[in-house]
Amino acid sequence: MIIIAPDKFKSSYSSIEISNQIEKIILSNNFSSETLKLPMSDGGDGLLDTLVYYNNSLIKKEIKIQDPTLNHKIDSFVLFNDDTCYIETALTNGLELIPHDKRNPMNTSSYGLGQAINTGISHGFQKFIIGIGGTGTNDGGIGMASALGFRFLDSNGGILKPIGRNLIKIKKIIKPEIPINIDIIGLTDVNSILTGKNGASYLYAGQKGAGNKDIKLLENGMLNYSSIIKNDFNIELDTIPGIGAGGGLASGLVAFCNAELKSGSEFIIKYSNIEKHLSEANMIITGEGSLDKQTLEGKLCFQIIQKAKKYDIEKIGIVGQNKLNHIDINKIGFDKVFHSMNIKKTMKTHLPIQQSFWKE
Repeated sequence: MIIIAPDKFKSSYSSIEISNQIEKIILSNNFSSETLKLPMSDGGDGLLDTLVYYNNSLIKKEIKIQDPTLNHKIDSFVLFNDDTCYIETALTNGLELIPHDKRNPMNTSSYGLGQAINTGISHGFQKFIIGIGGTGTNDGGIGMASALGFRFLDSNGGILKPIGRNLIKIKKIIKPEIPINIDIIGLTDVNSILTGKNGASYLYAGQKGAGNKDIKLLENGMLNYSSIIKNDFNIELDTIPGIGAGGGLASGLVAFCNAELKSGSEFIIKYSNIEKHLSEANMIITGEGSLDKQTLEGKLCFQIIQKAKKYDIEKIGIVGQNKLNHIDINKIGFDKVFHSMNIKKTMKTHLPIQQSFWKE
């Protein structure tokens, strides 16, 4: 049996679409082996679709929320079952929700996430699982908190618009009259800290449209925000793994909602029950958009291969681009890694894929 368990190819195709395509490749080459598709997620883009893949009893609730630029309302959705509401930040304040000419985390907000949480609260939910990733924001979660009733004041006592550029202006945080009494598990897609060269602003704000000057301003703002949280909430944010996920959104969930952070990859790996099937397989194929140094730090592909190492099976990687050398690839545990060429064109035409489509 061949297990097909890729992550998404970011900004291209979901893990479900990639799983289907890899299966087509196998069948078009007349492999006789049985296949099992187990699409993965790291907690970022595509989390909710992946959850539905494994559990179609989850109920979808359509919602209207503020877009990340705070200029208009957009359609989104959450999922829920008997006791839990599931939310994906890529669907509330995601980068893909923002037009290219409006992408700059100086001006965007996670307010829509707070509205999604309010929807869950209004339906009686106290337990939330929130996938943190794929965001177009770097506001430390102050947008989300504002929707939940927190107020962020400047030196004159004025209420600040909850966007990235205003982190530096925060002088005081006013808590809502009614405390937020919910249980949140935040699923992080990265292990980054909040500030510094390996923090949210320096590592990811540029990918969201920030220029060099913007990044420095965002970093200074995050330092100011972190200092206030330490003084007023007695929380040392940068001591918590993954606190920088989602442009610091994870820090807001911890500080304002007492959230617990967990690895999104580990959550889905467990949710999919993949370890049960590894003992029955002779090959596993996993992959992601980019195989790079972050993969070595524990991204989903790395974790999948570590679990596969326990079994005598072939371990194959299929990626959009490979930035690692053979030493790093061997360190992860792949037997072979291939990268795709023209995958978008091939998927659109639905033509049989020849072996030459993949280049080692």
